[in-house]
Amino acid sequence: MKKVYLQLEFMTGKVFEYSKEQQEGYVTFTSKTGKVSYRKYHQGITGELDSVSIRDTNFGQELSVALKTEDAALYLNFALKDQKDFVDSSYAEDLISKLPNMEKGHTYTINPFRFMPEGEKYDKTGVSVKQGDLKIERAFTNSYINKEGVKVDGDIPAVVWKKDATGKNKPSAASKETRSDMFVEILVAQTERLKWTSSNTTGYAAAPQTEQPTATAVSITENESLPF
Repeated sequence: MKKVYLQLEFMTGKVFEYSKEQQEGYVTFTSKTGKVSYRKYHQGITGELDSVSIRDTNFGQELSVALKTEDAALYLNFALKDQKDFVDSSYAEDLISKLPNMEKGHTYTINPFRFMPEGEKYDKTGVSVKQGDLKIERAFTNSYINKEGVKVDGDIPAVVWKKDATGKNKPSAASKETRSDMFVEILVAQTERLKWTSSNTTGYAAAPQTEQPTATAVSITENESLPF
């Protein structure tokens, strides 16, 4: 069975295949360090869920989702943590929240996204998961502060913002660590439940590792719609 390794382009939310050499259907990509490689982009991927795992790479841990089709094993990899060692709030948090509602052997379409809503100040990022026309919802809700400044309680603790000595509003490291630790606990439990076994079709081999940029983005909330 053909193995296809897929990465996430952080700045756009696009899924791509990586190649060191020029191939048909691939476009040239130049990293911030000037390294030239080639990418074939996809608008999401569809396949039967085979396993979910955490894997170590030269660029840190990744959350890896293995899907299978009739003729290929697909491996979609997301950066698990940001540069400050907290679980990535752009894509990983959203996907982790949906894993409890996913089952091995079921067919899903996984579509990461990043877009700027009209009239908004910040990007919206996350991972859409559908089973046919059925949207897979988060199994956990986020605590957050609404537009009226009122705290809405949820399963996942909110990041607490505080002003430093200069008056600048900054997120509390302690609250970010608490939130991140909860997502790690959820992920560990779900990777155990959805882990690869000898009866699974796919196995894992080392995937190409590509340089990924980082940026600040805002995750989409439960009540917001997607552009697809």
